[in-house]
Amino acid sequence: MLEHMAIGIRSRLLVAGCLVGVLGGCAYAPDKHLVTPTQELPVTDAPMPHSSGPNPKIIAALACMQKSGVLSNLHFAIAVHADGTGKSISASDGATGSILPQGTSAIWAAQAVMLAGGVAQNYYELNTESAVRKFGGTETDKALTDKNIADQPQFVVSTAFTALDFLGGPDLDMRIAGIGPQAQRRGASLEVSAEIYRLGDRTTLAISSLSRQVLYNYAGLNVASTVSAMDNTLVTGGISWTDQERIQEASRDMIALSVADVLSRVPNTPPSCRAAVEDLLVWNNPNAVPVATPAATKIPVPASTSSAGLPQTTAPAPATPIAK
Repeated sequence: MLEHMAIGIRSRLLVAGCLVGVLGGCAYAPDKHLVTPTQELPVTDAPMPHSSGPNPKIIAALACMQKSGVLSNLHFAIAVHADGTGKSISASDGATGSILPQGTSAIWAAQAVMLAGGVAQNYYELNTESAVRKFGGTETDKALTDKNIADQPQFVVSTAFTALDFLGGPDLDMRIAGIGPQAQRRGASLEVSAEIYRLGDRTTLAISSLSRQVLYNYAGLNVASTVSAMDNTLVTGGISWTDQERIQEASRDMIALSVADVLSRVPNTPPSCRAAVEDLLVWNNPNAVPVATPAATKIPVPASTSSAGLPQTTAPAPATPIAK
């Protein structure tokens, strides 16, 4: 027994000595083993970013309005984009994260107005200007106020996520002799609304509501079977494929199209431009009824230019086409 105890003690001392040697080597490694600022670690190169934007068909419909110049003299205040769905996910204990992009999505609404040839004015990020006014003093505040008064918007474009519903779907898991397919399909239905109203009397002039489904697909093949040719060896494994549509991209296109919908109701908009928007509203649903566009639902044009109304749009100045 004493012999076994001695062997155990020697083993423990040997392991401890090895650990001390390894850790000591790490602590006192010579400089030649350290990474210098001129050396590069072997990491995978990140791909270059690329430009992104709404679907080309939506851009084409907005470009039609821009080329007509119907919005070239109109100023639109872009409101904060609201998430009215109330849907969030738990990222960790005591924390939540929103499923959809938040107030910064107003940038997409501003982009749509600019692509249509209108003047988009930022009313969704006011903290920076407030800081400039505060630190610039009274003179800066007055100068910015005078400039703001001289360049008042005529309309407000407001967008929001109004609904987010998660959808069920089919499940398949079938095995014959331990071999068989597995499939699953799920999705979400997202609704976006855009509103344009007139400053002053705050009259709502047009509303657009769009709905789109975002799908998730899973398919696979699973194996759990014995193979007699391999002496009844149990073989297990599987192969699968998943496809998740991009919900961020879906929300961007919906915001851009809903803004295009309300902007295309401005009087003097070429019928071809309005038709291009309506084609996009119903292309995915042949049974859908296009948004009604009689004169009563169009944005009214006052007889004269007013800060609370829409300036005359007769003989608009041609806008610069979008560079291809």
